[in-house]
Amino acid sequence: MQNFTGDAEFQAKLGEHYVVKMTASDTDGVHEASVSDSVAWSCKQGNVVESEPPTLGVPIAETHDVWPSGQVCSSIELFEDVDLAFSCSAGYQFTSGSVEVRGSGENFFNGVTKAKLTINVVP
Repeated sequence: MQNFTGDAEFQAKLGEHYVVKMTASDTDGVHEASVSDSVAWSCKQGNVVESEPPTLGVPIAETHDVWPSGQVCSSIELFEDVDLAFSCSAGYQFTSGSVEVRGSGENFFNGVTKAKLTINVVP
């Protein structure tokens, strides 16, 4: 397990799988949090390169309002599955890929914090 605060980057290998946990926390309350990913990769056969342009995954979001008692939720945790099993056309070899997992959190005073985790994928 690795912990990152803010933007971060690491290298991984083709075929690995990760579960990214994004935590938005604020002692004055978290109103909304979201996480999404973007995936791109390329493959090569001789001098011919086949690329998969960045594709956006479906965002996951959670929203909390102030409870009737006046209390607020001080953190929201969201999870994003990252599967690095990229496939190439017949005869092509995987050369590189990347996954960007973006998270954001908003408090009840419209303060927004964003972070990006970049996973660079090698054969």
